[in-house]
Amino acid sequence: MGSVEVQRLLFVVGLASEVAVTVTIAILFQLLRRHAIRHRYFVIWSWAWAVLAASLAVLVPYMRAADTFADRSAMPASVFLSYALYHTGKLVYLLLLVVGTMRFVGSARWRSLLRVGLAVALGYAGLSVLLAPDFDETLLMQVPAVVGVSAFCAARLLRLPRPRRTLGTRLTGAAFAAKAAVWALNTAPFLQFSRTFRITIGGWVDWYGQYGSYVDLLVAVCLGLGMVVLLFEDLRRETLSAYEELSLSHRHLEREAFIDALTGTYNRSAFAQGHGTALARATFGAVALFDLDDFKPINDQHGHVVGDRLLVHFAESLRSQLRPTDALFRWGGDEFLAILPSTTAAECQPHLADAVSAVPPFPLDTGLPAVSVRASVGSADYSSAEDLDAAIALADRRMYEAKRRRKTDAGRPQ
Repeated sequence: MGSVEVQRLLFVVGLASEVAVTVTIAILFQLLRRHAIRHRYFVIWSWAWAVLAASLAVLVPYMRAADTFADRSAMPASVFLSYALYHTGKLVYLLLLVVGTMRFVGSARWRSLLRVGLAVALGYAGLSVLLAPDFDETLLMQVPAVVGVSAFCAARLLRLPRPRRTLGTRLTGAAFAAKAAVWALNTAPFLQFSRTFRITIGGWVDWYGQYGSYVDLLVAVCLGLGMVVLLFEDLRRETLSAYEELSLSHRHLEREAFIDALTGTYNRSAFAQGHGTALARATFGAVALFDLDDFKPINDQHGHVVGDRLLVHFAESLRSQLRPTDALFRWGGDEFLAILPSTTAAECQPHLADAVSAVPPFPLDTGLPAVSVRASVGSADYSSAEDLDAAIALADRRMYEAKRRRKTDAGRPQ
């Protein structure tokens, strides 16, 4: 078997292996996605792998005729369509990787990034496919996108706050860094302006054409493994958090110490001891402070028993509106604190307002009409457990600002 046949065989086997492994990773991510409904970053990454698998699959019919991609001007229409779909899908795959990473680190701008990035990716793909004369040149035109996205994702994951640096973040960040390094080796031939000049220093392109699939295969396996480890770490923390709450609710002594006897929520001592904050210590999120409006007049006019029933009424309704992973604390008097992991204040503020609006009217003494239950809400973001106290203080200020605005709008003192 001649060297040309060997090179062709290496290319075919490498591409076939890359397709098979990528499809396997995509299927695995789709199977895990139903366990990751609350982890939107993993759902976005699962779509990224599905897009990459589909993009590679369109090349399968032409694996044994790799030279059909040699010159764009001589390509049949069906080959050109597969060629264009592959390069477009690869850029969409990169976009979904960076959007998923932004969601994981806690950015609230990931939706706008997805909308704008999709238009940029499609435009970039169209230009690289139409302007480049052949398959290799198109790959070289897309090197900056691959290197830039991979390096950005690596930097965001590897520079997370210390409490969020885990095996999963390090492994995934290292895989992104490796992807950026491998593709950065293409920058020298990318900067060449003629095919003649490229032949003298562009041996890397020829090598990568033969063995690049094997390199990409190894990096893809490491990247997929890192992402799965991230998900399993989050699921493990959720399980531990749920187990902790269940255990706490069945242990009488700890219940006396850390559960508010009136409302059944965590109390401030529980927060100080770290109960109910396991997820908060491992991910970003938001905090919200609720303060019942017009509570003092009801308490004074109808007695403390009615006031206590109002607090229980509000706490039970609010807890039913929160997610299972959220934690609710009675912060003091008629104030409640909610810790909301894996979301942002901007995202949850409408839901918090809806949760307060959903509290049913509170029945007073027999024969009196029920009264509407209202509360002032303030929220703030935190990026790690170290920021929780500062976020709570900011949410407290925002809550009192909201209360003052309500009083001003009403034109009367509380």
